[in-house]
Amino acid sequence: MDNSTVPDARDLTQHERAILDLLLSGDFPGAADLRAQAEHVQVVATCGCGCGSYDVAVTEAGVARADLPNGPILQELSAIDADGTFYGSVIMLAHGGLLSYLDYHTWDDRTLTGLPPIEHLSVLRR
Repeated sequence: MDNSTVPDARDLTQHERAILDLLLSGDFPGAADLRAQAEHVQVVATCGCGCGSYDVAVTEAGVARADLPNGPILQELSAIDADGTFYGSVIMLAHGGLLSYLDYHTWDDRTLTGLPPIEHLSVLRR
């Protein structure tokens, strides 16, 4: 796996936005502030391996920071195939109370090529 990042300053795609919205849905610590931030994020880099993971930057200077420790937020998405096989997770990291990195990883030996289909994702509260 290539752990490098590739600069990629752009708006989120519709698919990336749908996944982020699902990831930030529900009620968990910091959710309201993170959802407000999500309205003002841009992709700034993508993972060099092609997995679909990406760094974000909050583009609105005055947006409220979530009162959260650095690291994963308290909700994640489980990736489950149509046959019911759990194969991965999507998590969002926050740093300094701001959205910072969406990470997609698998638990089996499949090759990652972009983010999983939205219909494979379900919310898991930690």
